[in-house]
Amino acid sequence: MVTCRYAGKDQEVMDFLVAQGSTQVEIPQSVLTAHGGGLYIESMIHSKIAKQQADIEQETAERAVLEARTAQQKAASVAAEQAAAEEKEQERQRLRAEWELELKNKIGSMAPGVMNAAAAIQGRAEVIDNHATAAEQRIDQKVADAAQTIEQQSQMLAEALKTNGKLQIDLYAVNQRIESLEKQLARLFAERN
Repeated sequence: MVTCRYAGKDQEVMDFLVAQGSTQVEIPQSVLTAHGGGLYIESMIHSKIAKQQADIEQETAERAVLEARTAQQKAASVAAEQAAAEEKEQERQRLRAEWELELKNKIGSMAPGVMNAAAAIQGRAEVIDNHATAAEQRIDQKVADAAQTIEQQSQMLAEALKTNGKLQIDLYAVNQRIESLEKQLARLFAERN
């Protein structure tokens, strides 16, 4: 193997070598001729470039296949989750419908009893209301009677006080008259003796 510098005109080969970091290439001694070395290098580099491009294309194709499989698996997973969620929702709605029907049946069977109890309560409330009204009326009448009695007794007391006051005044006048007469009688009695 011999190391030689590429001096050809193929820009693609030159770019490849520059990207590799050197324009020197090792080639077999047997191909080293006036133009044979350059042709060999170009052929070898084109082959490497073709292989790299094929590798890149293969990697891109494999990546595309992998991404397609991943997307397909993700779509299948999302579809499965959605189907499971829909099934769960349907089961929830079915159970809710069963519970509602059972509750309606229970309420329906309880309805006559509840209605009868409500009617009985309403009847008792009316009876209690009537008793309360009658009791209120009786109390109001007793209060009115008591007020009237108090008023009458107040008037009688006022008259009695008035009469008593007048009697006391008359009694005082009588007592004064008696005293005056006693004095007069005592004087007359003294004069006579």
